[in-house]
Amino acid sequence: IGLGNRPRTTTGVASFSLGRNDAPQILAGALGEVERATQVIQQTNIRQDEVAAMDAVNKLKQAALNLEQDPESGFGSAKGSAVIGEKFVKDYQGRLNNAAEQISSGLTNDYQKKVFKNYQDVVGLQYQSTLLRHQSKETLVFNQQTRANSVSIAMDDIAAHPYDQINHATNLASIRDAVTQTGIDSGLTGDDLATFKTAKIKEIDDAVQKKLNDVAYGDAGLLQEEGKQIPPHVWD
Repeated sequence: IGLGNRPRTTTGVASFSLGRNDAPQILAGALGEVERATQVIQQTNIRQDEVAAMDAVNKLKQAALNLEQDPESGFGSAKGSAVIGEKFVKDYQGRLNNAAEQISSGLTNDYQKKVFKNYQDVVGLQYQSTLLRHQSKETLVFNQQTRANSVSIAMDDIAAHPYDQINHATNLASIRDAVTQTGIDSGLTGDDLATFKTAKIKEIDDAVQKKLNDVAYGDAGLLQEEGKQIPPHVWD
């Protein structure tokens, strides 16, 4: 083959020609990518906001536990007259509300605060329920102890004034009332309450009689010398 008949070859870089109708498609694709990226970022931000809100909820739960269980200032340590009345509940409810406000103020946007508020209501109800249960339990203990003290003091008063019938009657009425209220506080009604009262009053009556007998034995000689008689102890 002669040189003049060799096949002609071409070399070089391929060129790209942007057609007139290609630009809208490229722009639409770019906008789609931006939109998808924006959605990802938004979802990521929402999840992060929810995590931030849950961190705040955890802080509130810890505050509620501290308000209950702190050995010095927690309501779980409050006993006796300290738990009586509306002021006790309002005080500890106010402490949790103050903690919630302080924690919420550290959140950075409305969505975080909205999520936190939803959980705050749940934590608040659980806290209030525990607070009221404690108050109810300790109030019952306080009432029972107070009534037991009333009975004990009435018995001692009778023994200290064994010949004063008016004093007897007053103290015996106090004892009856204390016994009745103790039965009611224990949830007794009807025949069960009547049975409880009868048994408890007999128990107290026996103890009062013993106290009076002890006094009578000690005073018997003196009374006999003075020509006096020991008045009978009358319960009814």
